[in-house]
Amino acid sequence: MKIANLVFHVLFLMALGFLFNDELYSLALSWIRDSNYQHGFFVLAMSIFLILYQFKKEPRNLTTGWADKENWKKNFVVLVLIVCFYFAGFYYGISYLNLITFLLCLKFWSVFLVGRQSTHIFNFPLFYIFLVLPLPGLAYFTIYLQRYTAKYVSAFMLKFDHYFAPGYYQMWDEGNFLHLPNFSFEIVPECTGIHSFLTLLALMVLFLYFLNLKKYQKVMVGLFCVPISFVGNFLRILTLVFIAFGLGQEAALKFWHYFGGFFFFAISLGLEFLIIALFQLLNKLSKNK
Repeated sequence: MKIANLVFHVLFLMALGFLFNDELYSLALSWIRDSNYQHGFFVLAMSIFLILYQFKKEPRNLTTGWADKENWKKNFVVLVLIVCFYFAGFYYGISYLNLITFLLCLKFWSVFLVGRQSTHIFNFPLFYIFLVLPLPGLAYFTIYLQRYTAKYVSAFMLKFDHYFAPGYYQMWDEGNFLHLPNFSFEIVPECTGIHSFLTLLALMVLFLYFLNLKKYQKVMVGLFCVPISFVGNFLRILTLVFIAFGLGQEAALKFWHYFGGFFFFAISLGLEFLIIALFQLLNKLSKNK
């Protein structure tokens, strides 16, 4: 790599670090403090690994240098648009938009680093990082999920009590609290299923990257993460309530509250792998016809 190219790359990355300093700092804090995004550093590490792996697999990409001159005007227009998006995000105070702009800047930078023909190696890693950008408004959505989770768990238990054990499973909901005769449960943000969904999605997207499935099948596997995660979380809370009625609050909270999360997450993973196996079987059968 020529000295001029190296200086360009260093200055470009320094400029990005300066422009997006606040957003990157907030992102790191979210990955540290927010339980929904604590897998962010894992995603970042895997993205860097995948880029380096592609470099090792195709070492010629390291020496392609600058983008083709005939594409310079087009690239300059893209850069101007990226800057406009950045200032729009800054003006309206939308950190999420600024972080997306940052990823677009990295994509733009990859043209100069490895050449236009090899920028595809950055596509998946940047998309993977995109999945762990904190969604705006997620906290407000979580509040609704807390309330509705408590509401539907309580409604299910009342129906179960009515049909199978009249008078034994009496409980009611109040906001995001579940009240049993002798104690209460609070549906905290970690009990809404969002954490399970985001973690499961990140794992499955990484796994699907290495699988030879059709695009629509990969999309369907990702979409299945939604019902599997939230239904699994609902069943986990129901199981917690049944254990509380049968064995008491201490057994429910000290044992099942933590063990149940791992148990149902493992089941969710198993269901996702089962769906993948079915798609692979369908593809194999279609090839044999």
